[in-house]
Amino acid sequence: MKAKCKVREILKDRGLSLKWLVDKTGICYEEVIDIIDMRYKHVYIENAYKIARALNMKISDVWEFEE
Repeated sequence: MKAKCKVREILKDRGLSLKWLVDKTGICYEEVIDIIDMRYKHVYIENAYKIARALNMKISDVWEFEE
């Protein structure tokens, strides 16, 4: 299954920064970058939830999944 992370475009559309996301989620900056650049094969569901919640969205709205 492939996934596409839309965090960068969501942040840009809303005029928000990565620092804002880091502050809202409590996830360290480097890990947020690794997550949204899809450097990990797997993302902890807790971190995906924190990111989606900070953006007031569902996980499925933040990541697109293809089979």
